[in-house]
Amino acid sequence: MIRVEEGFQRRITALPADTSRLLLTAAVELVGDVTLLWRALDRLGIGLEAAAPAEAAGLVEFGTRVRFR
Repeated sequence: MIRVEEGFQRRITALPADTSRLLLTAAVELVGDVTLLWRALDRLGIGLEAAAPAEAAGLVEFGTRVRFR
């Protein structure tokens, strides 16, 4: 693995389980539609608070679209 990938992997591994699931769910939603993501997370029983650790770790931004860094 290259250094960038290793850095991302370390940050993801340190996240709570629901936050990791949130990132995985966001990654498979190809358009980055935040509304669709929130609906999917609701069905999975993952609260919106799971987004905060991913944002704090600098892995993703949630605005009008989901944007991975």
